[in-house]
Amino acid sequence: MLLELLTVIAPVFICVALGYGWVRQGNPFPGHFISNMNMNVSVPCMVFAGLFKLDGQWAEMGTVIMASVLAIAIMFVASLLLALAFGRLSRGYLIALSSTNCGNMGLSLCLFAFGDAGLAVGITYFAVSTFLFFPLASLIAEGNFQLSKLFKIPIIYATLFAGGFMAMGVEPPRWLANTTTLIGGIAIPTMLLALGSSLAQIEAGQSLRLFMLSLSRMLLGTAVGLAVTSLFGLTGLTKGVIILQCSMPIAVFTYLLADRYHRQPRDVATMVMMTTLISIGSIPLVLAFVLGMEG
Repeated sequence: MLLELLTVIAPVFICVALGYGWVRQGNPFPGHFISNMNMNVSVPCMVFAGLFKLDGQWAEMGTVIMASVLAIAIMFVASLLLALAFGRLSRGYLIALSSTNCGNMGLSLCLFAFGDAGLAVGITYFAVSTFLFFPLASLIAEGNFQLSKLFKIPIIYATLFAGGFMAMGVEPPRWLANTTTLIGGIAIPTMLLALGSSLAQIEAGQSLRLFMLSLSRMLLGTAVGLAVTSLFGLTGLTKGVIILQCSMPIAVFTYLLADRYHRQPRDVATMVMMTTLISIGSIPLVLAFVLGMEG
């Protein structure tokens, strides 16, 4: 089991460490370019190609979508209560605590732990999170929501495009499948490198209360995943992927939002860093549990 866990975890943290070390050594990293490329091109291609790896399980994805929506909603409400309990209720804290790094880190772990089928389920959770959480987080941070922002998320179009092919029961043209698979293949390594570079640029402070809040947030995410999968009666790979996605640390992009709109950016940066460090210990435990279910 230990070797199996190392096989899953090592590639992820090595890539993150490479990005972190590269920037800490003073080397330039085109973070803005890579982020734009991922969000607008490579990740949508990965989503499109990945959804066709469901191997006839598309009908089950309706349940996965509903479970994902409920998990994200519960996480938001629970994060609100958690912030209140620690006396830290603010826009910045709420955005950070209710987020999960289900993209950069989550998709990588889903792929290495469960293969293409797990990646497809992980992509479904990620697409739902993108559709629901990104606009909500922007609304909370900015205080102004524009419906037009939903139509500027390429991942949504990739999901709908793939859904259209599946609804008609036809495969995409070979050239399109090969192209999206090729371009989508760069998404995971570049996302992990970008995650490491972003962590290297965060100036995190130190606070016992923030550490306890970060630890509570990690426990909360796993609890939400367990509760939702049990409620929907999910088993096996699907249950493992949703639990894993809910157990991810706070997403780095919440720091970018907090910094842009002056919503406690230093505290948010600290929680991003702390939950990522905690995940080095927590992810192996979660993986041991979910892989144990598979076994």
